[in-house]
Amino acid sequence: MSATFTGDEILYAANGRIVSGGIGNEAGRLVWNLDDIQHGDWFVAMSRGAEDTHDQLSVALERGARGCIVNKQSRYSFTNRAATLIAVADTKVAILELANYWRHAVNPKVIVVVATIGRKAIINILEFLLKEMYRCHKAFEGNGLSCVSDVLEMPKNTQLLIAEVSGADRGDVARVGYRLGPDIAIIGKAYHPLPSFERTARTAALHCEILDTIREGGCAVVYDNNPAVKERAIRMLYGLRSVLFSEAPDTPFVPELRRLTEHIDFRDGQMPTEVDIWCAVKGAQSVGFSAVSQEEFILP
Repeated sequence: MSATFTGDEILYAANGRIVSGGIGNEAGRLVWNLDDIQHGDWFVAMSRGAEDTHDQLSVALERGARGCIVNKQSRYSFTNRAATLIAVADTKVAILELANYWRHAVNPKVIVVVATIGRKAIINILEFLLKEMYRCHKAFEGNGLSCVSDVLEMPKNTQLLIAEVSGADRGDVARVGYRLGPDIAIIGKAYHPLPSFERTARTAALHCEILDTIREGGCAVVYDNNPAVKERAIRMLYGLRSVLFSEAPDTPFVPELRRLTEHIDFRDGQMPTEVDIWCAVKGAQSVGFSAVSQEEFILP
């Protein structure tokens, strides 16, 4: 079941205002692709490259949208005056705020995974290890909106959200991480494909942004084999529970841990590395997974 929102919830969560029409009391999904619109959805208009779906508001309404969420403008030339329009400062930010609202409405534990490579592998292993303990929901990146689409698909009975977060520019990881409010943040392998001191430091800084978004009482799992990550993590982890690869006495690189990956469906074709396995096992232990040695792993 997808997240649904009433007009009042959109006004509250996204700090919007009604510029025309009425919002009613019924809830609808958020949709930003015209081809995905079903009757009763809210259409979120936004620009991508040279395209801007503010030019398609009438089309969205004709296809059944109950109303449109739009950027604040003086006039809206591509719809009629009776259409329901909710204006926000930035529709892309509004989607993040509404994902944040849904995350807190469902209120699961949240694990966020940040890494240059291996994020999906870590998430799949985490679900495999924890699916008997929690009703899990995975949120992968896609559609140019980070993991937001999958977060908004999270069922109401979800107990554990496991989300993928990355970024190209400083602020990207923190922007999404803040809305997810992780209980556990995992930083996997961080590197730059063209390494230099400056590039490596920038990569470490981008990945470590997630550490400032961890909720009170949360925990960080950090693969700190990268010296820049280690230096930055030590500074940022003050006052937080943490598991650092360089300090972990029981690194689980044993054949049984490698074997468990044979029972996981890695649909993206990316088989996990030992780093991915370490991150996933330590992350799982942080939310209650109790197996700590090869003898305790029970495989199908």
